[in-house]
Amino acid sequence: SSAMSLAGTWMGTETAYHEAETGRTSPKKYVVLMTDGANNYTSYDTATITACDSMKAAGVEIYTIGYALTQQTYGSDNGNTYTPPAAEIARATALLSDCASSPDHFKTTNNTTSLDEIFEGIGSDIAKNAIRIAH
Repeated sequence: SSAMSLAGTWMGTETAYHEAETGRTSPKKYVVLMTDGANNYTSYDTATITACDSMKAAGVEIYTIGYALTQQTYGSDNGNTYTPPAAEIARATALLSDCASSPDHFKTTNNTTSLDEIFEGIGSDIAKNAIRIAH
């Protein structure tokens, strides 16, 4: 998808920016990709996986979050409803699982409370990797 391509492009310029700001030449990079369903077009799946694979090959750590990837009926304020087909949920789940850096980097949730906990956990993981204490 074009958003994932943009993320890859942005990552390329981020290293130079980081070096100019901090003097460090190889910062650890992270991406958190969250979605509530499959790509609108299956052709975007290949582009998404290609972008994820390129970023992982460049050392980027990718966390993915699937929000509300269950076969239930969702409503909106205007009264419309949508029930995603099982195949769409399976496609979204497989895409997010493949894109993540590891099985532990792929999370799912159906509510905002656990979504907050997932983001807190990701932040904690990143902080552990970013903070180095020397004595």
